[in-house]
Amino acid sequence: MKISILGDSISTYQGYNPVGYSVFYNEEMQKKNGLESVNDTWWKQLINYYNFDLCSNNSYSGSQVSKKYKHSTNNIERIKLLKGNNEDPDIVLIYIGCNDYIRGTKIKHNNLFSHDINYFYDAYDEMLKNIKKLFPNTKIVCGTLMKSYILDYDKFIFPENYCGIPFEEYNNTIKDLANKNNCFIADLNNQGLRYDTHDGTHPTKLGHMEMCRAWIRCLAKEPKIFETNNKKTII
Repeated sequence: MKISILGDSISTYQGYNPVGYSVFYNEEMQKKNGLESVNDTWWKQLINYYNFDLCSNNSYSGSQVSKKYKHSTNNIERIKLLKGNNEDPDIVLIYIGCNDYIRGTKIKHNNLFSHDINYFYDAYDEMLKNIKKLFPNTKIVCGTLMKSYILDYDKFIFPENYCGIPFEEYNNTIKDLANKNNCFIADLNNQGLRYDTHDGTHPTKLGHMEMCRAWIRCLAKEPKIFETNNKKTII
């Protein structure tokens, strides 16, 4: 099966993103965070675990779901790049929204009849609709956002309410819209795991392993996502 990733800096890796994309995990950041190869990223660990193939890693550093930018994930031109080598993905794994949270993107417009991609709800909804429009036979898995920690700094406190908007409101929106659009939910934040970082945002090698573990736990609960005879112990 062919897997595509739709994400931000957390899922980038030099040499594995579309040409011209902004990448966080360049050689310097790979070394700083202990990543020895692409196999240390959460998504490549997951792909290797299931013996699947990477279709496209459509991850852009600094990108968000909302706003009318060419790199926003609601943009249909960006979504087209989920295709890899002229092949549609069988599955799209979505891990996006951290930058919306950090930048204080409002969840919903006060006017319930308004559709405005400057708001997280409308932008995420448009993103899912555009993916389904371009790839009608592709399974879509929406990951909720995980909380982080800093292994060597026990004074770090994850910001539960950033810019006045609770963290959980973004995750609740992701789950609501996944249900509304008949997509699968990977409730990563509900697995009792956090991921290690140096800066509070970008996972280290250990952090990527923890993210992958959360993904695997979630996907194991949705057997319809993966039709495979591979049987492994859930970690």
